[in-house]
Amino acid sequence: MDKELTDKKVLVDTLKAEQESTKTNKYRQVSRRRDGDIDYEIHEYSGPDGIGYQIVFYKEVGGKHYTMSKSVGPDTWRNYDWMEVINDK
Repeated sequence: MDKELTDKKVLVDTLKAEQESTKTNKYRQVSRRRDGDIDYEIHEYSGPDGIGYQIVFYKEVGGKHYTMSKSVGPDTWRNYDWMEVINDK
């Protein structure tokens, strides 16, 4: 999935302007979007350590669903690499 991770870095770099709006407390809600074969959502947050945003990516590969998250701000626990989404029904 190296190429996919590279694609995500490009997308994260493209969204750097969101960081500036977060730093100035000007929140902008962004709904789920699609860029090629990748869906992503941007979630803003505000907590005791400060404000930031989280970008959650979604992709389907070979019939399996994957997600990844990158956070910009103090909540580094929101970051995680690609993992398979498993629905227990």
